[in-house]
Amino acid sequence: ITWDTPSSVDFTGTMVRFSTTAFPTSTSDGTLVSDVAGTPSGSGTVTHSSLTNGTVYYYSLFSHNVTPEYSAAVNTQQLAMVLAFSDDFEALSIANIDGQNGWDAIGCSWSVVDTSGDQTLKSTTTSGAYETCRVLNGGTVPTYSNQMLRTEWKGSTTTTPGQIFLRAQSASADAGGYFMWQSGGTVRINYKTTSGSANTQLTSAAFTPTANVWYTYEFSIVNSSAGLPVLTGYVWQRGTSKPSTPTVQVTDTVNRHAQGVFSVGKTSTSAAEYD
Repeated sequence: ITWDTPSSVDFTGTMVRFSTTAFPTSTSDGTLVSDVAGTPSGSGTVTHSSLTNGTVYYYSLFSHNVTPEYSAAVNTQQLAMVLAFSDDFEALSIANIDGQNGWDAIGCSWSVVDTSGDQTLKSTTTSGAYETCRVLNGGTVPTYSNQMLRTEWKGSTTTTPGQIFLRAQSASADAGGYFMWQSGGTVRINYKTTSGSANTQLTSAAFTPTANVWYTYEFSIVNSSAGLPVLTGYVWQRGTSKPSTPTVQVTDTVNRHAQGVFSVGKTSTSAAEYD
C-alpha cells in the first residue's frame, strides 16, 4: 500500500489498520498493520503479508501528529491473489519444452535455452499465428475468479508480441480464452473464441517497449460484484517498480467463464523469449 503524506508541518506518521469485513472506522477498530513514520509532503508505503488468497481486505489510513491527533480515515481495499503457479525453467533440461513440468507445446519451435546462465523459454519460429504458437500450463478450476498470471518477456523488435492467456478450454490449438498482448506500440486485452483465430478486442492502451529489454507482464481476472470479469493488465520494465495504475483494464459484459490455464505465445513476426 502506498500513499502521499500531507503537507502539514505537524505530520509525523500514518497508522494503517485493516479488516476483512468493512473499513475500520477509528484508530481502535480493525487490526493494526503498522504505524509508519513519515515527513510532510512525502510518501509512505507498507507491505501486508501472509494474506488469505481470495479474501478482500479493507484498509483505513489515519495520518497523525506527535500527540497523536488523527485525521479522518482514508480508505482503500485490495483483493488478495497469488500466482496460479510459477516456473523459472531452471529445473528443466535444455530441450523441447513439451512434456516438462506440465508444459504442453502447441505449434512452433519452443525450447528452453541458457542465456548467460539464466534458463529461458524461447521460440525461434517465425511463422504461425498466436492461436497455434504457444505453450500451456496451469490449473483447471472452472472459474476466472482471483486468477493472476505473471511472466517476464523480451522481444527481438518493438513489434514482437508477447502474450499471456487465461484459457477457457483444454490444451488444444483452438481453445478460447482471454489474452493480454502487445504489438506495434499497443497493449491489448482480447477474448479469443474457440474457432480458429477469431477474437474480440476488449480494450487497448499505448505502450511502446524498447527493443531487447525485458518487461514484466501481469494479467488478472476477478469477478465484479455483478458477477462479470474485470480484466486488469500491467506492463513494466523488469527490475523497476510496478506502476500504481493498470496499463489496461476492462470489465467484460459477457460472462465467458474462463478457466485458470496459463499460456504464453507469439505471433508470426519474429522470435519471443520468456522467463
